[in-house]
Amino acid sequence: MRWDWYTLSSSSIGIADPFCQGKTVQIVTFIGNIIKEFGAAPVLVVVPHSTITNWTREFSSWAPGLRVVPFYGEAKSREVIKLYELKHRIKIQGTTGSKFHVLITTYDTITSKDFNTVIKSIPRWEVLIVDEGQRRK
Repeated sequence: MRWDWYTLSSSSIGIADPFCQGKTVQIVTFIGNIIKEFGAAPVLVVVPHSTITNWTREFSSWAPGLRVVPFYGEAKSREVIKLYELKHRIKIQGTTGSKFHVLITTYDTITSKDFNTVIKSIPRWEVLIVDEGQRRK
């Protein structure tokens, strides 16, 4: 699959697949390619809680060179992730300071109070992926 990346720069894309033939893999390879070709990171992926482990597994299979951080779970575990997995202690000039390429989280987590500091700590999110887009409000 090869898309014209340049036409996507200011577009929204919907991927529909009534036969469940691998939307997740398509999206993971798309993200891997735009990060490789354009340095388009960090990426925020918002998914249903029931699919977060599948998304993480697909990234390790189809884009193994990317640093993927799943951000969900109890408040204490999210606090540990915020302290050690998200940001470098010293930000290198010209970077976002992120330790990750992709942050995967759930709808419930993204609407929680403590996620506000995570979302604001990144000056620019390059890509937003919303699995099950009907959940958008």
